[in-house]
Amino acid sequence: MIDFRYHLVSLMSVLIALTLGVILGAGPLQGPLSAALTGQVNRLTTEHAQLTKDLRTANKQLEGSAQVVASLAGALLPGTLTDAKVGLITVAGAEDADIQSVSDKLTAAGAKIVGRFDLKNDWFTEGKSTYRSQLTSAMSQYLETPPAQSATADEILGTGLVQMLEKPGDKSSALAQIYASKDSPLLTVATPVSEAATAIVVIGPHQEDSGAPVDTKQNDKGAVWADEALVGFTKSLDITHARTVIAGSAATDNSFLAKVRATSAKVTTVDSLGTKTGQFAVPFALKRALDGKVGAYGSQIGASKLFPVIEAKK
Repeated sequence: MIDFRYHLVSLMSVLIALTLGVILGAGPLQGPLSAALTGQVNRLTTEHAQLTKDLRTANKQLEGSAQVVASLAGALLPGTLTDAKVGLITVAGAEDADIQSVSDKLTAAGAKIVGRFDLKNDWFTEGKSTYRSQLTSAMSQYLETPPAQSATADEILGTGLVQMLEKPGDKSSALAQIYASKDSPLLTVATPVSEAATAIVVIGPHQEDSGAPVDTKQNDKGAVWADEALVGFTKSLDITHARTVIAGSAATDNSFLAKVRATSAKVTTVDSLGTKTGQFAVPFALKRALDGKVGAYGSQIGASKLFPVIEAKK
């Protein structure tokens, strides 16, 4: 059992150590310690100032490069997508500014926006996977092409989404009503489809923390993309529609576009959507996709080229 003498000895040891520290700090070690600390502070201050200067220089260079790209791309944009009819799909978390900017650039390139659907969080959350699976039985009779027996519920949902943009009509209208059900809507019809789309552009979030849907059933998991839902969504675009561009962020492994690229689906992708370069890349990437050339453009995870090849106009 620990007695009073043990506590007394321990307390005396601490007091002696503190006393020695004060004496040495105020005496023979005061000068060397002070000089060493002052030197370290001065060095860190100098390094911080240099890093700040380097960062400002890099930002100016990046801004200048973006302006050059925007200027050149803007001059070459008109006529790039003449006669293209684009159906837009936005993913929960997509920024209004990105949607507007991409739409403006597609229009400036000569494309016509023929319809737009805004997907809600529940399209991708794990908590709604059972509901999505049940929904496929109600919508199967309205599909123009029967899905493959091996197709997952999320692939079937994606196939129906593509049909609504490419083949407007009574069946597609019925699908839209099912998807936009007031009880548990998976999407909002932002712009009704006016005519058949010949290409599709998907606009995702450009920040990984703003896009991942919050699963209402599994809150303990936080914000997550349900991998099976993302795979099914991407495969439906791959299988049924090669003329597709998916744009967003691939800054981290959990980013929307990084996960899309990880599926290895043959769809064109553009990252860094929050930048002018990324936004201008979308119409040029779509032009390449319409020509049957798939690419992964940008500078983030999974990218293979910085910018789509711009072919000289004849």
